[in-house]
Amino acid sequence: MTYKIYGRNLTLYLCYMRKIAIILLLTLFTVEARADEIDRLMRLRPSHIPYLPYRKSDNIAYLQTPFSKAQIVREINTEILKNKERIHAIHLVYTRFKEVDSFNQPRLNYFRFKELEKKYPELFKLKKVHWKVLEQHKAKTKKTASNYFHGFVIYLKNEIPTKRIESTLTIVEDILDSYKDSIIVIPPSRRIKVKRRRIGTGIYYPRSNAKRKKGITYYKPGIWGRREKTYLKKDTTVLWEVPEKRMNIGSFNTQNLKNIDVYRTLQKIPKGKHPIVITDITGSMAPYSAEVMLWVKNQPRMRHDARFIFFNDGNNEPDHYKKLGKTGGIYQSNSTNYDSIFSCMRKTMLLGQGGLPPENYCEAIMKGIQWYPDTDTVIVVADMNASASDILLASKIKKPVNIILAGGQEKMSVPQDYTEICSLTGGYLFFKGLRIDPKKIKKQNRTFLGSSYVIKKGGRIEKI
Repeated sequence: MTYKIYGRNLTLYLCYMRKIAIILLLTLFTVEARADEIDRLMRLRPSHIPYLPYRKSDNIAYLQTPFSKAQIVREINTEILKNKERIHAIHLVYTRFKEVDSFNQPRLNYFRFKELEKKYPELFKLKKVHWKVLEQHKAKTKKTASNYFHGFVIYLKNEIPTKRIESTLTIVEDILDSYKDSIIVIPPSRRIKVKRRRIGTGIYYPRSNAKRKKGITYYKPGIWGRREKTYLKKDTTVLWEVPEKRMNIGSFNTQNLKNIDVYRTLQKIPKGKHPIVITDITGSMAPYSAEVMLWVKNQPRMRHDARFIFFNDGNNEPDHYKKLGKTGGIYQSNSTNYDSIFSCMRKTMLLGQGGLPPENYCEAIMKGIQWYPDTDTVIVVADMNASASDILLASKIKKPVNIILAGGQEKMSVPQDYTEICSLTGGYLFFKGLRIDPKKIKKQNRTFLGSSYVIKKGGRIEKI
C-alpha cells in the first residue's frame, strides 16, 4: 500500500518537474532570443541626420529618454502600439555630441534597448519591422543637444480604416449605379462660299431702241460696241464639312460630386490610338475616380484601345520610407471588361490611400510606358491639391503626357511639377475642359482660357 502511494506521488512529482523544466527552457529561449535580437540591433550602422524634428501624427509614437541617459521618461501617443500588426519601423535616435571623449555611446544605446525591452518586450517579437539607428550631428553644445529628441520613434503604416475606404467605395458605386444612358444626334454641318459671275451668250443687242423692241439681235458686237446678252451664274465652294455625330451624354446622380469636369474632359481630350489612362486614387480623389469609371463604363471603344493604371502612392508605406522611383502601389488592368477595370481600381484603393500630398506621378507614368511601350499618349488624372514627389524623374519620360487637373477651387495655382512634366514631354494641362499650353505660362503674363478663366504667369488660375 505504501509503495503504491509513493509511486503515484512520484509520477505526479515527475510531471510537475517536467512542466517546470519546459517553462524554464521556454523562458531561457525567449531571453536568449531577445538577447540575440538586441545584439543584432547593436550591429546596425547609424544613419546620420542633422536633427529629428518632432512631428505630431496619429501614426507615430515617441518614447523619450534624456540626453546621455537610458531611462524612458516620457511617452507620447503610445496607445497606438496596441495595433502591433501595423507597426512598420522603430528608430533609436541619439546625438553625436559628447561632453567627454571617453563617453561610450554604444554602451548607452545597449541600455536604451534594454529599457525598451522592459517596457515593451512584445516589440522585439515582431517580424518585418524596420529597425534603424539615427545619429543627429547638428548639435555642437550640450545645451543644444539636450533640446534634441533622444529615445525611440515608432512608426505605424499609413493605414486608413477599412470601414472608411468601404464607405468611399460605396459612394463611388452609388454614382456609377445611378447612370442613365442618353444619346443625342448632332446633325451634319458645313460652311460654303458662293461666287457670282456673269456668263456671255454670244448674242448682242442693237443700239437702236426701235430695233430692240422688234426683237432684232446680232451675233457680232459690230463697230458700235453692241451690248452682249448675259446671265448670272453662282459657283458654290465647300470650305469645311462635319459629318453627323452621335454623342453619349448620359446623366448620373451628382450629389456626391462637386462637378463633372473630369468626365467631360475625358470625352474631348485627344487620345491617340493606344493611350494610357493613369488615375490617382489617393485621399480625396474618390469622386474623380468615379468620373473616370463612368467614362470607362460608357466608352466601349476606349476600353478596347486604352490601358488603365491606378496608383495609391506606396500601399500605405510610411512617407519617410518611400524611395525615389521605387515607391510602388501601381496596378494595371489588362482587361477590356468594365468589371475587371473597376476591380483593379477597387483593389488599389483598398491597398492604400497615400500619405503626405506629394504623390509618385512620374514613377506611375514610367511604369505605364514600361508595361505598354507601344503607347502614343499618356493621360493622367491628377490631384490639383498635390504635386509630384518624384519630379526628378520627369526628364526620363519620353512620351507626351496630358494632365487633367481634378479638384481645386477658384484662384488656384497649377502645381509647378505638373507644368514641368507637360512642358518636358510636349503635353498639355486640362482645367475644367480647357486646354493649357505649359510653355505659355512661363512666357506670357496671362493667357485666356476660353471666356471664363485666365491663367497668369506662374500658373495661377482666376475666374474672369
